Amino acid sequence: MAGKASRAPAKPAAAWRGGAVSGCKRGVKAAVSVALDIARDITAQRLKAGDKLPREAELLAHYGVSRASLREGVRILEVQGLLSIRPGPGGVVVGAAHPANLGRSLTVHLQF
Repeated sequence: MAGKASRAPAKPAAAWRGGAVSGCKRGVKAAVSVALDIARDITAQRLKAGDKLPREAELLAHYGVSRASLREGVRILEVQGLLSIRPGPGGVVVGAAHPANLGRSLTVHLQF
């Protein structure tokens, strides 16, 4: 068709957003992937109970996910006892991991 300009192939949404969650597999919810990445980052940075995570805007930029996915990922880790969410300026704080939650944590890791 001579009259139409050629179009560049569509780019995936992750490229448009500026990056995807590392290790995000097809079919895996972004929230689960970001929860795993946050848990790995906490371990890698050797954060202790009571240490604060960066502000939400920084976490959004770092993980390249939507606000809803980030918040759901944080909630997943809160249920497992790895994070504690403090209202207001308290933010997200690393919690004390309890042995009772180890089984749930392993289940999430082994699913993927």
